[in-house]
Amino acid sequence: SNMMLEEPRAELTAMFTLRLLYKEKVLKMTELQKHLVHFCLDAVRYFAKFDQISLQPYIVFQIHAYNTYFKHGFLSFDAKNEALVIDESKTLPVLDDFSDVFEQILDALDLNNELGGEKLESILDQMKQPSELTKKAVSLCFP
Repeated sequence: SNMMLEEPRAELTAMFTLRLLYKEKVLKMTELQKHLVHFCLDAVRYFAKFDQISLQPYIVFQIHAYNTYFKHGFLSFDAKNEALVIDESKTLPVLDDFSDVFEQILDALDLNNELGGEKLESILDQMKQPSELTKKAVSLCFP
């Protein structure tokens, strides 16, 4: 599980850093939003290869990310339920959520024992479970 969490942890590190740069006034809100939109759109290339084993660590993160985007309303479907809509005003709640998970991973790693390993397994299991909305988004990547 540590290997499977390596890529999600790297991506969450980037999200945590983006939030920190905004809080320290290094990035403006518009820049922060642009970066998060870029991360969101980057998932499409992974979702298009959803079943490729070598990409699973990347796909695990993208499943978690899309679940989080939908949870906070950063992503939704249009009225016809056919296209994705991005609401950039939800950027901070998404980054807060990502940062919370990042800190949970770090806390579990710091335990350096069986309990920490169990916590990491639990986090990974949660990340792997696509919501119905995420499943629908993934399906849009297949012609």
